[in-house]
Amino acid sequence: MTQTFLKPAISGVRSLGPMTSRVTIEPLERGFGHTLGNALRRVMMSSIPGFAATEVKINGIMHEYDRVEGMREDVVWLILNLKNVIFKLNDSDREVVKLVKKGPCTVVAGDIQLSQHVEIVNPDHVLAVLTKSGELEMEIVVESGVGYQPASIIEGDSKRVGALYLDASFCPVKRMNFSVGSTRHENRVDLDRLIMDIESNGIFTCEEIIRYASRILIDQFKVFSEVGGEETVSVIENVGAHREAQYHPLFSEKVETLDLAVRSLNCLRQESIRYIGELVQREEKELMRMPNLGRKSLLEIKQALATRDLSLGVEVSSWKAPR
Repeated sequence: MTQTFLKPAISGVRSLGPMTSRVTIEPLERGFGHTLGNALRRVMMSSIPGFAATEVKINGIMHEYDRVEGMREDVVWLILNLKNVIFKLNDSDREVVKLVKKGPCTVVAGDIQLSQHVEIVNPDHVLAVLTKSGELEMEIVVESGVGYQPASIIEGDSKRVGALYLDASFCPVKRMNFSVGSTRHENRVDLDRLIMDIESNGIFTCEEIIRYASRILIDQFKVFSEVGGEETVSVIENVGAHREAQYHPLFSEKVETLDLAVRSLNCLRQESIRYIGELVQREEKELMRMPNLGRKSLLEIKQALATRDLSLGVEVSSWKAPR
């Protein structure tokens, strides 16, 4: 493409907590902050793979409204607590783990007997409280997945007798908020800064989540770059070249339209600066060297240009003043 866009960079990564980071990306072309922020947020909240308990089999229990002898919580509360255990599978898509515990004690996630492929990010998470006569024995199925999987998706023929199926949320991103601010690059002051606050559940770092989400978007957008073939790309390149030759419409306006003081206008006329396009190409140092043009006049010129989204020191060497 002849038309080129600024390439942004990560200007800062700051930790806001154990599992929360603020990532700042700039400079972005105007409007790209919301475009990229919305796309990344949707992918992060829906398409990043994670892990969750999908099935549990509790000894002596046939349905979720039953009770375990000697356990303070009912089975419904036990399942809700189990959903909040953060599992991580290594080199595996499905693992079965067990828990066997006798009271009196508080049963936590760290009491689950793990295989070499399973880790628990929050081992102190409480599952249940057992009294002296209480005994809890259960088998838990942990799977990898994407998004949200309701328990109702399991068909009747696939269900095991005595097993309780859980609604599973695999998403490892607990929260992702973003905001778009203003920034500048060289002579451009109309650029975007994208600030993302990302909270992970701990199985991936925030940087890993950003990389994975961006790869998903890149893979999905690849197909659009092939629409229409080489002929379409050639036409777009020609349009880009045509647009690149266009300049701000105010460049062809005379400096009098800036409503400057008479003293400032006279200084510019003495230097043969008649049009705004000629003025914006000058650096501050050049203007300060002009006879009778002081700092007050320079500030007036800069403010007049800023109100029209213009600034000094712009490189438009190929622009020509009207005859």
